Amino acid sequence: MDAYTATITFLLFMFLSLPNTRAQTQPQLNERIKPGSSLSPPINDYHSSWLSRSGQFAFGFYKQGNNGFVVGIWLVGKIHSTLVWTANRDDPPVTSTAKLQFTMNGTIILTDQQGQEKLIVDANARASSASMLDSGNFVLYGDNNNSSIIWQSFDHPTDTLLGGQSLPCGGQLSSSLSEINSSTGRFRLNMQADGDLVLYPAYTAETEWDAYWTSNTKVDYGVNVKYHLYLNNTGLLQILNTNNGSSRITTLSSAGDDQQTIYRATLDIDGVFRLYACYNDGSNIIMGSWPGKNPCDVNGYCGYNSLCTFDDDKPVCNCLTGYKFIDANIDTLGCESNYSKVECRGDKDDMDFYNMVPVNNIVWNDRPYLKDEGMSSEDECSFACLVDCNCWAAIYETGSCKRQGLPLRYLKRTHEADDSTTAFLKVGNSSIQSSKGDENPFAFPLPINTTREVNKIIPWEVIDNNVLESMIKVALWCIQDDPFLRPTMKGVVLMLEGVTDIAIPPCPRGLENILPIVKVFLSPSCVEIVR
Repeated sequence: MDAYTATITFLLFMFLSLPNTRAQTQPQLNERIKPGSSLSPPINDYHSSWLSRSGQFAFGFYKQGNNGFVVGIWLVGKIHSTLVWTANRDDPPVTSTAKLQFTMNGTIILTDQQGQEKLIVDANARASSASMLDSGNFVLYGDNNNSSIIWQSFDHPTDTLLGGQSLPCGGQLSSSLSEINSSTGRFRLNMQADGDLVLYPAYTAETEWDAYWTSNTKVDYGVNVKYHLYLNNTGLLQILNTNNGSSRITTLSSAGDDQQTIYRATLDIDGVFRLYACYNDGSNIIMGSWPGKNPCDVNGYCGYNSLCTFDDDKPVCNCLTGYKFIDANIDTLGCESNYSKVECRGDKDDMDFYNMVPVNNIVWNDRPYLKDEGMSSEDECSFACLVDCNCWAAIYETGSCKRQGLPLRYLKRTHEADDSTTAFLKVGNSSIQSSKGDENPFAFPLPINTTREVNKIIPWEVIDNNVLESMIKVALWCIQDDPFLRPTMKGVVLMLEGVTDIAIPPCPRGLENILPIVKVFLSPSCVEIVR
């Protein structure tokens, strides 16, 4: 070997023997994280984290939309990652100047851009090390025994359960607010002390009216049970009885056949609890969903004063007549009134300011504040609500009248005739306008003297009485102020041909001049209003 070759070989050997200082700045995969370690939000990279041994899970700073960073755990994906746990989820995101420290005192602290410190993990004991496990569980180990776990993220779920994780008796999952905001959202899943696993809108009482799905595993009062929800590593989702050797109570899903698949059960932002199989290629397959596939079955999906309709395999939110979206860009936030409320007197004088508008094919799951028995008709029920200061909607069902107060909740439209009914909404007259804002939207081809009768304008020998009556009713439906109430052309044809019954139309505006002619075809409450 000549001198030149020997020199090159020596230099190459020395270079390869140098320590990799870059690698030492971050823990190795599944290396125990020691006090003194820290993380900062990345400037160019998407996340900054401590990884599990497999690299499938990470703990650290997760970039959330354009709002900044949150501290959490995520399932690492090839295309996009999935956040499965968030620390202090209702705190505002931090900027790129924040810092996460595993202090020498054995605690994990977040220092934000203002220099304020926030405890991320409260272990109530000094930790000697930490680790991000392949299960997705971030753990802290005790000071005296490195194998003793003193804190784990699995004990504090936010919106997701992972394989090997339980939701204990009294535990709760809360949905996130949106895809880019992991703050506490609008729905919750409770593992109740009575043994029932129940879905509710957030911030509601635990009543049967507010619940929109239940496992039906409730036990009799006084029976000693301690149920918990458990997701195993093969995707088997079960409710187990801890007090009886973890005996199975009910199974919500079947097990998968791939040990390499990661399973997660998440209460999604739409209020549906879904079980996902997460594959190595980054795809997520839904293995089960509760309730079903129709988000309109979720109480409060569309927010207050709105109506949920399931069309073309997707939910559509519309404001009820007399209401407008709180935020036109987010239709699930609900609606607010678009008219000024006047002082209610509780008598016929209120008819000067309000009108009752029907909404057909409705399923209404909310509890009424008053249920009147013995009412004989929809008109009587509607009028009772009109003169009731607390009533803003009413439903008539076979002799009973259910009155609802504000806010109006849990309405959905259905195409199943057996399950639906007609609701009557109290709406301010100022909000009932034609689509073009015309104060007098009615135009007739011949002058009508209000003292004449219909048979003096169009003699009965020219057209049959029943046919004329049908034509007038259909015409009144076609000029409704709310476009949502107007029939389609197909509906008009079916009504005129007698295939479909023609209901008594609600009261449009501008009837003062023709009331004596058409009043026979309108509801009594409408006639009282326009007089």
